[in-house]
Amino acid sequence: MKAPGRLTAVTLILLTSIMVLSYSGKEVMAAPDVDPDSVLNVIPHDTVGVIYIPSLLGLNDEINTLLTELIPEDPPQELPAQILAETFGAGFETLEELEELGLDMRRNFAVFLSDVNPVLYSAAVHVKDAESVKQLIEMEAEGSSSSTHNGVTYYTTGEEGAFVLMDDVMIYSGSAEVCKKVIDTQKKVMPSIASTTDFQSLELDTTSGVNDVIAYFAMDTIADALRSTLTEKAEGLKEEMEASAETDPELRVGLGQAQSLIDGGLWMLDQSKTLSLTLQLNGTDLQVSPFLKFKPDSEIQTYISQMPKELTHLKYLPQTAFLNGEMQFQKEMFIELTQTMMQLFIPSSSNADTAKIEEASDALTEATKNFYAGLGDEFAFSVNFGSSLMPDLLYIYDVKDEAQVKATMEKDFTGYLGATMGLIQALGTTEEFAGMYSDVSAGPPEIYSGVEIKSYMLPNINAIFAELPPGMEVAAPEQWNIYYVINGGKMLYAMAGNAQLIKSVLDRMAGMEAGFDEGVGYAKLTGALTLKNNMFFALSPITAVKSLVQIFAQADPNIGMIQMFLVNIPETYSIGIASQNRDNGVAGELFISLGDFKEILIMLVGLQQMGGMQ
Repeated sequence: MKAPGRLTAVTLILLTSIMVLSYSGKEVMAAPDVDPDSVLNVIPHDTVGVIYIPSLLGLNDEINTLLTELIPEDPPQELPAQILAETFGAGFETLEELEELGLDMRRNFAVFLSDVNPVLYSAAVHVKDAESVKQLIEMEAEGSSSSTHNGVTYYTTGEEGAFVLMDDVMIYSGSAEVCKKVIDTQKKVMPSIASTTDFQSLELDTTSGVNDVIAYFAMDTIADALRSTLTEKAEGLKEEMEASAETDPELRVGLGQAQSLIDGGLWMLDQSKTLSLTLQLNGTDLQVSPFLKFKPDSEIQTYISQMPKELTHLKYLPQTAFLNGEMQFQKEMFIELTQTMMQLFIPSSSNADTAKIEEASDALTEATKNFYAGLGDEFAFSVNFGSSLMPDLLYIYDVKDEAQVKATMEKDFTGYLGATMGLIQALGTTEEFAGMYSDVSAGPPEIYSGVEIKSYMLPNINAIFAELPPGMEVAAPEQWNIYYVINGGKMLYAMAGNAQLIKSVLDRMAGMEAGFDEGVGYAKLTGALTLKNNMFFALSPITAVKSLVQIFAQADPNIGMIQMFLVNIPETYSIGIASQNRDNGVAGELFISLGDFKEILIMLVGLQQMGGMQ
């Protein structure tokens, strides 16, 4: 499979924390990080997936607290109960109903997956009164069969599944065979998921109450079970897409991208070993930490071999922006990622020539290699909306070879833009879009604080806004150029209407202006997410919304009314995303301060109610 498909797969995963679960004569160890009371101790070792909840009622309370804080008018939701009822086809609506039956929903609980082909769910739950629950099971199982395995009675209820009660733990499963395995696990005839050395090596916190949900999936086992089915379905889907495109040429738009996504997804699944995830709710803050581990000899290891270092450029980014971030990866990955992202997000037309696309892609790869040749493996970036729909972009690169970078920017840069335009043209996009980098020329240099700022003028950038609806012309940029500085071991590179982004970075480097690290929400983000990462993103959706509303208000005064509701909402960084390479995998973190969206949610609910009254 070609690199773009692989990189497509790499970039489309939400990345994080692992569990390896297997038993093949390994030593079974004590499990110091798993409470003796945990239902994990009776779940069989060959389970392919587990979702473990330390307290289902506790999770339900946290969800209701969150929803009440965000949308006070709405009644409490029984989301965990709804999900469980849907999963197992049960008739209950609240967790209290299960409590009344004798189940203990305040203690730990797990749903586990014994097979994926077909899907086979089971659940392990504590009971308050074992005798009452036993009588209930016997009553429910009346007319069906009971059997004994290893001295323990289990009940089968036809198509509805099987039950077994051991001490204060009840297991419900879609298969009696799972119940028998659970009995053997409880009797220590076979190891539990909690007692294998692989599980313990993950050091997942199942006891402190910090994590509200802990999940694990044995991706290699799942892939083995589904490979033939998924491959067959994928090929069938691609054939259907090809056939549809023959009768409707418009469907050929994006056909290559869609097929690349399918191939990339299959390739990624084949490389994967395990996936684990933890979820934490703390008031109105949500944190999700996944970990995707790959097979030690997998091809993807070449992309994730670079270990994380402290991110050092964030302080030079603007204090307020829609998106600030920093990345450190091998340059080879940046190069492949460049062409992958272009082929993913630039729409191809129905008459695109595959051979021309490949030729243009190769040319862009060479130009990109030349561009990155003198740069380091780390760069920071910022995205914001100014006075138009064309976002202002800022990059801060490490420079390893200043002479080479200067030569590239002064002599070869127009060739790089030309190669970019060549791929756009090969993809068969509109003439306006394909010509946005045409007629580029060097602009006049400018001296600021003793530093020379150079530029390239892009006179035809407005062509891509030629088809804006009437009245929206004000959303097109008056001008949008490229500005850059090579100084002090760094290259500052901006694409914007003027050189102010560059000047502000120079001021921040001189200590004359506050940077991103002094912005609203930065401390909260970095308190939740480590800065020793390969990638760190901070997003301020509020900033983007305010900017876009201001832009659209120029064309529609009615939209301007929304600004009144937004004016007092702080432009804080509400979403943080980080990932780091470690232990043959990629660990990720997602932090969302949901409380920051409270005012917008209240506004939307109010507008909806006003609309309903009309």
